[in-house]
Amino acid sequence: MTYAEIQKKEKELRDALQKLEQDKEKLLAAEATKHFEDIHSKMSEFFQHFTAEQKAELKSFFPSDKVRGAKKGGKQSQEKGSVQPKYELPTGEKWSGRGRTPISFLEWKKANPDHEYPAYPHKA
Repeated sequence: MTYAEIQKKEKELRDALQKLEQDKEKLLAAEATKHFEDIHSKMSEFFQHFTAEQKAELKSFFPSDKVRGAKKGGKQSQEKGSVQPKYELPTGEKWSGRGRTPISFLEWKKANPDHEYPAYPHKA
């Protein structure tokens, strides 16, 4: 087999893999659509009976970079006055340690219960 033949075969395999990945995404989207009605129905029926822990776990499926309790369209704290961050996650997200704890920090603490928040500036 020549180098050119290997390159040609490699391109064919990449194209085939890309098509398989596209087909997989379409099938997953179709499955999700099929199950959405059932999930929605069950959530509507039982959500009010879930414990706070169960509700928090369900909310973890919907990640957000927003701070808990922040109002939509409200002024950001940066506009009031800049406060130096006290903590910084390995992802680069920073927090002053004041106000409500950002969701990303709550998630980090849940994954690292035995550790304190990393001090700013974060050193890997």
